[in-house]
Amino acid sequence: MRTAMTVDALTANGEFIGGLIVPGFDLMHEALAAHTARLSAERGSFMPFPRTTRDAITSGAVQALCGAVERMRDAMVAAGNREPVLIVSGARAK
Repeated sequence: MRTAMTVDALTANGEFIGGLIVPGFDLMHEALAAHTARLSAERGSFMPFPRTTRDAITSGAVQALCGAVERMRDAMVAAGNREPVLIVSGARAK
């Protein structure tokens, strides 16, 4: 099980300026399945406009993870850093 995603901010010189740790895709799915009545842990498909509960949960988890990356990027630019290069790695990186 993948439990978390980290988003690390580094300057163009490689200096670490901070980071985020957020629940990972699997943890988000499992938390909803375990703590919400009548929700299945079965995965759906990512959709821009999901119409089923399974697709809405899967799409929501993906959007939440992407949102953490986008917000860190926005904060870096707002703080005067150059547009960051995004590097995605790990078991679930695609």
